[in-house]
Amino acid sequence: MDLEAVADQRWRGEVETGVEDADGGGCFTVAPGVAFLPSFGNVVALSSDDGLILVDTGADFNAPAIRQSLRAWSDARVHTIVYTHGHVDHVMGARLYDDEAETIERHAGVHIGIATQTPQGLMVPVARHCEARGLWD
Repeated sequence: MDLEAVADQRWRGEVETGVEDADGGGCFTVAPGVAFLPSFGNVVALSSDDGLILVDTGADFNAPAIRQSLRAWSDARVHTIVYTHGHVDHVMGARLYDDEAETIERHAGVHIGIATQTPQGLMVPVARHCEARGLWD
């Protein structure tokens, strides 16, 4: 199997990805002020005096359903988003909360890695300290 060709076909929508069923429906209160939103990239919401803290935000295809479920749980503004890591199923929903953000801060030590299949096996080249880089660095 040519992994790169399959990934390209999925990206263009030519084949089913098999993740559409994990569309991000539902929200479960697991403790006072803590919600779990199951999806392809799970999301956790924490209520604070300043608003909501999200741990991850979901993928592009399921972020609107996640936000709808979150809003049924709380209408407090999202003031902080914490990413467990930089995969698209964890970070792509952030744009839905841009209108709520007052301040965006970058933090030190942001490392981004993209897994790549090579003849030697799966490799993960990592760009270190991305918070200090510009878009075209």
